[in-house]
Amino acid sequence: YIGLFYLNRPGEYSKPTSPDSLSAPFRLCDIELSIGRRVFTATGATINDIQHATFASLIFTNQKNAVRGEKIGHARTGHAYSCPVLALTRRIVHLCQNHAPHTAPLYLTFVCPGTSSSITAKRITAMLRNGATALYLELGIDPLRISARSSCVGGAMALPPLCSC
Repeated sequence: YIGLFYLNRPGEYSKPTSPDSLSAPFRLCDIELSIGRRVFTATGATINDIQHATFASLIFTNQKNAVRGEKIGHARTGHAYSCPVLALTRRIVHLCQNHAPHTAPLYLTFVCPGTSSSITAKRITAMLRNGATALYLELGIDPLRISARSSCVGGAMALPPLCSC
């Protein structure tokens, strides 16, 4: 959901495959939240504040747009699961509950306390293809045409038109 809503490249929300990747992964300290007019960082907030955030932004530090400090943000959608704010707050809570440092990348995950793993584009692609295979008869989309990179393109295609010309 993070990659879809925030139009991220896989290297921004999953572990990069090479050190010379064009995109740097977003980190816990790259998230800004708000409740009404009160703005706070993900690393300086209580779990209660994080869970009640009504707006969430990712702050670009070293990503593809090369504009340091630029933010992309979303408000809650009202959906119980498919929501950009909830997607980020779930990641924040998971990382905080596992005592991840403020520089922890968003792709870091903990299976059990003290044991971390990384979400990779390859794992995301496999999960997306499994879902597409299950829905193939209904949707008619070839699962082999779907990859982790699809979320960036799919998110952009899902945006409403800028004008009604």
